[in-house]
Amino acid sequence: MSKFTILIFFLCVSCSRKIADNNLVIGTGSLQNISLKADIGSPNNPAIRFNSSTLNWEASTDGLSYSPILGGAQSYSDKVYSSGEFLSRFWFGRTIQSSVTNNWTAVTFGNGLFVAVSDVGTDGSRVMTSPDGITWTSRTTPLNNTLAGVTYGNGLFVAVARGGTAGRVITSPDGITWTQRTAADVNASWWGITYGNGLFVASAVSATLNTQKIMTSPNGITWTLQTHPSTTASFYDVAYGAGLFVAIASGSGTPRVLTSPDGITWTGRTDTGNNGWLSIEYGKGLFVVTGSLGAGIRVMTSPDGITWTSRTSAADLTWQGLTFCNDVFVAVASGSGATNIMTSVDGILWTTRSTPTTITTRSITCGNNLFVAPGVGGTTPLMTSPIQNVN
Repeated sequence: MSKFTILIFFLCVSCSRKIADNNLVIGTGSLQNISLKADIGSPNNPAIRFNSSTLNWEASTDGLSYSPILGGAQSYSDKVYSSGEFLSRFWFGRTIQSSVTNNWTAVTFGNGLFVAVSDVGTDGSRVMTSPDGITWTSRTTPLNNTLAGVTYGNGLFVAVARGGTAGRVITSPDGITWTQRTAADVNASWWGITYGNGLFVASAVSATLNTQKIMTSPNGITWTLQTHPSTTASFYDVAYGAGLFVAIASGSGTPRVLTSPDGITWTGRTDTGNNGWLSIEYGKGLFVVTGSLGAGIRVMTSPDGITWTSRTSAADLTWQGLTFCNDVFVAVASGSGATNIMTSVDGILWTTRSTPTTITTRSITCGNNLFVAPGVGGTTPLMTSPIQNVN
């Protein structure tokens, strides 16, 4: 069956269905947007079609006239959608202002705003914000710390640092005005942070004591160290789901997984091996972890945070960023490449996705119907993808 036939079949079976917000916004490398009405499609006049003569995917706003979605004569075979999925297949490189071209290590979304933090770059401006994920504004920070993690909860953005001057925590109610706070261990390298059940929980890759690599705060301002089984492993990330906090680590030391029902009492768990675990997310009743080591086994999953199963990764890359949104897991790799994104609808089976830029990406989030993945360097140090879904 040809690609054209497959596409027409998809559009035929879904021509009467709506895309979220009744439209799909697709951008090109030049940031030109095309707004596609989902209900204009039909077998004869689809909203999106593959032109077998020019080998281009084309879009139409009226079902009559068409223009290429992506430039260049090439066959985008991975743009054929099936099983009702219309997620994270189109990725576009974005340019941002020179004033905010730092090394962006983490990004989050909250209260209608994207907030990204940087570990190096211009002094006093290691935060940038965006209402739409495309246009960004540099924000003044009180410390020139190497910011590594950021989250949003209880009306507050909270960022933690893996190094720098005293404090290593900054907070903001709006993403614009930031205030220095003092971490429970100002010598620790704080990397991961999450919010759940009324509590902020941060994890460290190194700390003064190997039994205190977790700190908690009810308000993001006052922090307390929590005790856990001693380990030399580096805890890069922590997540909350199904009433449980789960922290994951990289390194030869064990345990590399810690769980807690309240963020206070922690228990060591056995993972599937030293696969350099870097990121964790919860979705569809499953904790999903991605890592940087091992041949084809850089993913593990668990329904309860206790029993873990190794999964096949789509590529052997350093999968440092992970998010779950609109029923899909999306992971980004920190190594540059043309396929440094992989997606999964169940956390078990993974597929690589083509990207328009070879920037190093370390984090990803979603909001306002958009996946956003800022990166390090390059002429387009940001990637976005629409997250609309046909149901």
